[in-house]
Amino acid sequence: MRNIALVLLLTSFAWGPLLAPGYFLKAHDARHTLFFLVEFDQALGDGAWYPRWAIDQAVGYGYPLFIFYAPLAYFVAEAFHLAGLSVTWAVKLTFLLSFWLGAIGMYLLARKIWGEGASLVASLLFTYAPYHLVDVYIRAALAEFMAFSLMPICLLAFLYLLENPRPKALVAAGFSLGTIILSHQITALMFFPILVAFVLYEALHGKRLQTLIPSFLAVLLSLGLSAAYWIPALAERSFIVQEQWMMAKYNFREQFVYLFQLFAPDWGYGFAVAGPEDGMPLQVGIILLGSGVGALIWGWTRREWRGRLTFWASVAMAYFFLTLPVSTLAWEKVPLLPLVQFPWRFLALEVLSLSLLGGLLGEMLGEGKWPLLLLVLVASFDYTLPQHTEVPPRAEKPVAVIDFELDYPDMRGMTAWTKEFPKESPLIEQYLKGEPLRKAEILRGRGEVTTLRHGGRSEEVEVRADEGVTLLFYTYYYPGWRAYVDGKPVPIRPEGKYGLIALEVPAGSRRILLRFEDTPLRFWSQILSLVSLLIGIAACFKELAVGQRRRR
Repeated sequence: MRNIALVLLLTSFAWGPLLAPGYFLKAHDARHTLFFLVEFDQALGDGAWYPRWAIDQAVGYGYPLFIFYAPLAYFVAEAFHLAGLSVTWAVKLTFLLSFWLGAIGMYLLARKIWGEGASLVASLLFTYAPYHLVDVYIRAALAEFMAFSLMPICLLAFLYLLENPRPKALVAAGFSLGTIILSHQITALMFFPILVAFVLYEALHGKRLQTLIPSFLAVLLSLGLSAAYWIPALAERSFIVQEQWMMAKYNFREQFVYLFQLFAPDWGYGFAVAGPEDGMPLQVGIILLGSGVGALIWGWTRREWRGRLTFWASVAMAYFFLTLPVSTLAWEKVPLLPLVQFPWRFLALEVLSLSLLGGLLGEMLGEGKWPLLLLVLVASFDYTLPQHTEVPPRAEKPVAVIDFELDYPDMRGMTAWTKEFPKESPLIEQYLKGEPLRKAEILRGRGEVTTLRHGGRSEEVEVRADEGVTLLFYTYYYPGWRAYVDGKPVPIRPEGKYGLIALEVPAGSRRILLRFEDTPLRFWSQILSLVSLLIGIAACFKELAVGQRRRR
């Protein structure tokens, strides 16, 4: 515990700014991190144990955000929020927890691979790596940063499984990979080839080929655990307009890193753009790179280190290649690679591999490693200074979504039933004025509509009419929406250019409930995740019980 406390102390310059008042709302996705949690919290509060619908997005028409956006970071943030913390503090503590997991995970992984002397150096190199800090203080990429921080823990868990293929180790490996998938799907996609290569290398290196079967079972367990997310996300891709999220700024050809940028010490808070004039730093870090190269050269003199040095150096070179324009052909030909969107995202894998390589210097230097640790701290100190801003109250309310979409109209999502881009909505003015939302009107026929309740995944109204009427909800049609008139299910359909929900209501005084529910696919994918979780827990308890009986 003393060593872990030392890790947290020495990394505190990196995560300490999170404890300051305010937030860094000028960071790229900072506003998202807050209003995504607001949407998540509203759905959870309306009875959705796994929120999938963001009720205020798309100018109030709603959007199936959490079907396609991995939810784990927001489950964690929601736990902090339910404990009584504000939305902003819940998000900042989720960043903080991720910082700690990454620092401790890298410490333990480097100690396992190289030895005690390497652990502290690798942990600090990882934590203070420029792109690691970019992900928080410039990008505010909450979900991506959590997945980034979990990678060392996942590698460590699979390494333990290879050495001791017991049920608890299998469960730990499966759960660690599952949490990465549930944190950020693109990071999981980027990380998986490294994991496979790492497992194969370590199995061959240690002559433990028989342990590949438990590793394969751990991967299956991870897929089962995360099934509630990835199965609907894959199955329902055709239900949204995916093309709008693959526009020019998401085109990988416009987001390559130029070689000089990898070594440039410049720091800025802008965006990555086409060409070399990026406002966002895309550097690897001179200290990180120098440590990795130094460890490779110095460590080559020791035969027992050469294999792992070669492996991690090869990983670093492969991901260097994928960040540069010379890899264009690979991006065009390798399936799934364009889904990464931004080649500079592979800098995260560079940080992982170079931190492990550089950690070996600590093992070589012994007690002489402290000047190197001090150099790491000093070199990155200026990169740990976010642009702190005050958080206005409306940034933690549903209107924050509308404010953002008015500033960035191209970020309004569309479903497959939306025929035109949603340029207007009668809800916008209601949001901006702070009025109670009126999300339904009579489209055809005569009568009155009274709003009874507006929830995070449901709407409830009363309709009084002397004749049958067509009721229109200002909500996107999407599979899973169900309508009930006086408690009885009735059919719904998409209506108009925006594909809003319409239904027929008989004459009289009627109570209508519109609620977003699980489809059979979502339901059974959740059951698969639950069963996988229970299998993992049961396996751990069974091994524990067997161990206790043996000790007796």
